[in-house]
Amino acid sequence: MKKYDICIIGGGAAGCIAAICAKRMNKRASVCILEKNRDILRKVAASGNGRCNISNSRTKYSREIQDFFASVGVFFAEEDEGRLYPYNRSSQAVIDALKIQLEKNNVDIFTKAEVSSVEKGFTVRSSAGDISAGAVLIASGGKSSPEFGTTGDGFRFARELGHTVSALRPSLTAIDCIGPFEKLKGLRAIADVTLKKDGRAIVTEHGEVQFTESGFSGICIFNLSGYLKLEDGESFDEGMSRYSISVNFVPDMDDEQLASVLAAGGKISLLKKPMIDLISDDEISDWNVQVRGAKGWKKSQVTAGGVALSEIDLSVMESSIVENLYFAGEVIDYDGPCGGYNLASAWITGIRAGKAMAGNVQSESV
Repeated sequence: MKKYDICIIGGGAAGCIAAICAKRMNKRASVCILEKNRDILRKVAASGNGRCNISNSRTKYSREIQDFFASVGVFFAEEDEGRLYPYNRSSQAVIDALKIQLEKNNVDIFTKAEVSSVEKGFTVRSSAGDISAGAVLIASGGKSSPEFGTTGDGFRFARELGHTVSALRPSLTAIDCIGPFEKLKGLRAIADVTLKKDGRAIVTEHGEVQFTESGFSGICIFNLSGYLKLEDGESFDEGMSRYSISVNFVPDMDDEQLASVLAAGGKISLLKKPMIDLISDDEISDWNVQVRGAKGWKKSQVTAGGVALSEIDLSVMESSIVENLYFAGEVIDYDGPCGGYNLASAWITGIRAGKAMAGNVQSESV
């Protein structure tokens, strides 16, 4: 059985940055990463369509994240709404910088290492062999985008170790609705979109709406998807039937201005041609469609739900139930909007966990 001071389950954003921070703080600590895929950081490679929307300047810990990446040679450029990208707009720059640091700091990385269980003590059992560790970080991601190997294993480990895991659901994804969408597929429109439950507005987003063959997509729609929730005891169909989406195609016009434009025959300039016969004059500022449901795990960018935040000391990401057990990244119960917020959460929770684990290491080698 291999022995390490720190064993990190998951070689994604949170796990890799945690390993680097741990070794920087305590160079004599032995650290390993267990990654079930053939390579680490696969989801980071795909983020931002390969451009890597690494963070957002509007997060309260943006400066700490930027300082870390500056220390490894990655500098940011800011785009609309605070989105931060590596200056060359390439996720490979981020991946290369992190891999260099992992190698430089002698972090042992085991790929194709699927973890089957985490036992108190700690013994981590995996296809790469069993590992005894003084501290364990579960940073194995959520259930979204399973093509990157994220199948929700960390939630099972958390439950088996006594933690509460809130209901899981796909978030930042397209939404299917009831309507004439086959005729609108491929169209785009700048609009305000409002998600309603039982007819009451929950949240409104502004942006480019993309029409699919079965509903809506686009960043503004992704940000609505996280609010689709089932109540206890509700079936999927019952729960979704309570939701609708209202689209305002003229968010910069009041009722009087809209009436004037329509009276002058201006509908042709307000809507794209396929919409004109499908959306009435009265619906241009309030087109309501019934929700069928969000797209599933394969189409979602993040997981909503996860390990209860009330059971984690968020200043260091340590479990309040099991000593020396830590959580970081998508496995915790946090899902933010599009724009770098979710990667930012992975980075900052990984930084906190890595530093805390290094500070708590009790090893004969230290």
